[in-house]
Amino acid sequence: SLGRPQDALALLDMNVETGFFEREDFRAHKYDLCLYKGMALERLSRWHEALEWLEKAHAMYPDEASAPDQDMLQHYRWAEIEILFNKARCMYGLNKYDEALDLSKRAYDLATGDTKTVALVYMANTLVMQRRYSEALKLYIEIQGMPPCRSVGADQLQEGISRCLDYLGKSNSQSKPS
Repeated sequence: SLGRPQDALALLDMNVETGFFEREDFRAHKYDLCLYKGMALERLSRWHEALEWLEKAHAMYPDEASAPDQDMLQHYRWAEIEILFNKARCMYGLNKYDEALDLSKRAYDLATGDTKTVALVYMANTLVMQRRYSEALKLYIEIQGMPPCRSVGADQLQEGISRCLDYLGKSNSQSKPS
């Protein structure tokens, strides 16, 4: 189902319909099921449904204290960031950029390593959509100075920088008297 969210959704729905995951000893599996269903719906641009399933996952383990053991705690730390990123993309798709920015900042606060870099890119891209080009440019430049990240291409950063510079150049030339 990799790269095929519609197929993934069909498989996830079949699993949900069995009712098997309602057992308490399958709580962690149901958590993943809710997360993956939210992710598949997000990939299909079904924003509201995705948010509903992502929230169901989050409600099952709302914080680190809710994880029953070290294995689940480690899984929670990964999954919570995925939930935040997917919710941010949903808000982005719904043109709710303030919410998307807040979710991206929350992901950044929880993240480490390359995932922190990805969260910064989400923040910069959202700032662009809010027309906050100076702030976005600062973030893109900060990211550019960080160690390389497999998930963030140099061309992606250069595109963001160019977009900000183009806009800032246009706005500066329009504000100068002729």
